[in-house]
Parts: sequence; C-alpha cells; structure tokens
Amino acid sequence: MRKILLPLALLAYGGCVAAVEESRLSQAAVRPGQRTVLLVFASPGPWVVSETDSKAESAALVLPGLSSIVGGLHEDRDLKAAQDLKQYLPRWTPRDTFYPQLFEKLSRSAFGGRLIPPSETEISTEALRNYNRAGDILAWQKAYYDEDPRRGLPRNYSHLLSLDDALVLEVNFLYSTQANEDGNMIPTLSAATRLYRAATMKLLWRHVDTVDDAASARTMYEFKTLPQQLVDRWTALMPALAAKVSLSMNEALGISGAPPTPAPTAPPPAPAPSPLSQVRFSTAAARSEAPAGPTASTETISGSSSTAPSGAQP
Repeated sequence: MRKILLPLALLAYGGCVAAVEESRLSQAAVRPGQRTVLLVFASPGPWVVSETDSKAESAALVLPGLSSIVGGLHEDRDLKAAQDLKQYLPRWTPRDTFYPQLFEKLSRSAFGGRLIPPSETEISTEALRNYNRAGDILAWQKAYYDEDPRRGLPRNYSHLLSLDDALVLEVNFLYSTQANEDGNMIPTLSAATRLYRAATMKLLWRHVDTVDDAASARTMYEFKTLPQQLVDRWTALMPALAAKVSLSMNEALGISGAPPTPAPTAPPPAPAPSPLSQVRFSTAAARSEAPAGPTASTETISGSSSTAPSGAQP
C-alpha cells in the first residue's frame, strides 16, 4: 500500500480531480444462498513505505502536474526498499494462512450468499496463478490493488460459464511496513475487496481495509536481522484483518455487528401423568419393602453442589 495522499484512484487531469467513490452493497443484489466464490490473491512480495511524506511533498501531491512527478519518486524509492526487504524474508505463503480465517469470518457475517472455495469450481491452480501475474510488487498494486478508472477490468471471470449464476468475492491481500514519525517500520496488512457478478462482471461493492501493529514497530535493520519476527507480526494481524473485512461487509449491508442468532426453541412440556398411572405407581410403592438402592452422591461445598462423575479420582 503506497502512502500517497491521492492514490491512483484520484487522477489529476487538466486541473480536475476525479474521485472513485466506494460503491454500496444492496441486500437485493445478493440472493439468499447464492453461490459466491471467495478468491484471495496475495501480493508477490512486501511493500515498504520507507518514510513519511513531508509537508512540502504532501502539498505538491495536490497540485496538477506535480502529483505524478512526486508520486513517481515515492514509488521508485519504496519499490527499491521493498525489493531489498524481500530478499531477507523466509519463504512463506500468506494466502494459505489468511484464506481459512477470512472464509470463516465472512461465513458468520450478514452476507447472504453461500461462500465456496475455488476448488469447488472450474478455476484451476494454474488459472489462479495467471490471474495474479505481475512483474513486481508495484506493478501488482497498479494492476489489482489500486482503483484506476482508466484501466479495464484487472481480472475477468465472465468466460467461466459454470459461474454464470454466481458472484465472485475477490480479496487482494497486501502485506507491508510503513514508517512512523520516528522512522521505525510498522507491520501492516491491507485488503482491497471487490464483489462482482461473474456473468457480467458488474462491480457490486468494493472496500479497502487496513490493520497495523504500531506497538511492534522496529527499525528496518532489526526486521532484516530477524525477519521471522516480521512474518510473525504479519501473521498475528491476519485474524484482525479478516474480522475487519467481515465487519465492512456487514456495514455495507446496513447491519451492525454479527447477524442475529436465532433464540433456541424451548422443548415442549412433558405430558402430565394420567390418574391411572398414578394409582399403579402408588400401589407398586406400597408393595415394595426392599431398601432403596445406591444413589449418586452430591457434595455441597461453599454453597455449590457438584455430583461426582463415575470413576472420578478422589
């Protein structure tokens, strides 16, 4: 995630700024139980925001003509820092760790569709790799993460005929470090989420969520020396990001919090014994002269009662 005051979604052209507004998700757009393929695409490497913008740089970013120049300088600087950090990181597959957590959280959200993994569709592993091709982390962000109205669809699922009745929930997962005012690097995770109607590729909803761990900020040298610590910080942030994406889905649907859980149904009352059975029971009790058998012992300690389970150790 490039820390630019105006991202690529805000284009300075001819002195005018065109903003891409986040779409709202209508509950009517998703049929109850509608098949929804959850796809998660991870960035091909880390992104680094190597330093905070100065006031002069931030001011230049809002001026037509200067925004692209300053933004390009920032991109080159941060791309070099990201490529340098990548060579220190151990091999890991963040998508495989994040996917099940996100799937579980979204399944519990107010989203009415039925989530399915790509393994239950005709989308092969090779196709998933092709959908996520990029020359480097900067090219990946421009192609898949950023919103740019000049660019066509980054991925097109309309040729998948088996998904004609389905939706596609696409999540672009970016792991990064961002410099704070002290120059230390904050582990950060972001997700750019889009919901499409597969047959027409109509965009129904999009949203970007970000979480970070400011308390774990370290110098870049420290993270390069102990890169597993940085990976561990990113991994620890994944549940929070999954929960935030789910919450954003609820809010887009106009529902706060988790969907309501139906109240448990009370069991029907036991039928009252008939007078005939009560007479039979009284007669049998009067005829019985045998002493009562052993019963489960119940101890009461400090006002609480507990029944010892069978076979419990003293």
